[in-house]
Amino acid sequence: MSLKRLLIVVIAFVTLGCRADSLDEEQPEHPGSNSELPRDFTLTAGEKVLFNNVEFEFERIKEDSRCPKGTQCIHQGSASLVVNYTLEETPIQKVMTIGGADEDSRLKINDMTVQLGYLKPYPATNIRIDPANYKAHFIVMDDKTLNDAVVLDVRTQQEFDSGHYPQADHIPYDEISERATELDFAKDERVVVYCRSGNRAGKATATLNQLGYTNVINGVDQDTVEKLMGSEE
Repeated sequence: MSLKRLLIVVIAFVTLGCRADSLDEEQPEHPGSNSELPRDFTLTAGEKVLFNNVEFEFERIKEDSRCPKGTQCIHQGSASLVVNYTLEETPIQKVMTIGGADEDSRLKINDMTVQLGYLKPYPATNIRIDPANYKAHFIVMDDKTLNDAVVLDVRTQQEFDSGHYPQADHIPYDEISERATELDFAKDERVVVYCRSGNRAGKATATLNQLGYTNVINGVDQDTVEKLMGSEE
């Protein structure tokens, strides 16, 4: 083989090797990376996530008997979903329920608690929900991760005045950027944000992340926050 041809082959191998390294570096972190708890995530039916070596899946809706929007009902109803997780290579299936007893919306996995925060969309009269369009929001924590968390209410002043979580800080979600100097907690401090249904809390969480706050979770609403903060057993 001539020296010129040998040089071309060597360069080709080096180029391919560099490209492979670059592709490896560009791969996104697995959505199931074992990041520090607590954390929250929203899954669609069939979607999986990994936390602390546990593969967790929102498989499907089992039933949804919640009272449709705009309808007067004697009972508000409930919704149940099927979740799967693998623990030490053993597949386990459970049913979680929102709108039922508190313990039915909570799942214990070793020393961790998985709390079901919301299930959307909410039923509406004469509108069929495609099962594939359901989204479930979960919060996962270990037994002590929220003991010292800051709670931030991002509802309106009127909503806050009508009742709120004790000791909650308050800034409406759409005022957080301009009032960031009023946030009386460190950027790495644990913060649980809530509103009425989780929508504004989700936006507030995104804003806080953009401002450099690194340990913020969407706690959905006051009822869910009370479950989270009192989750020790």
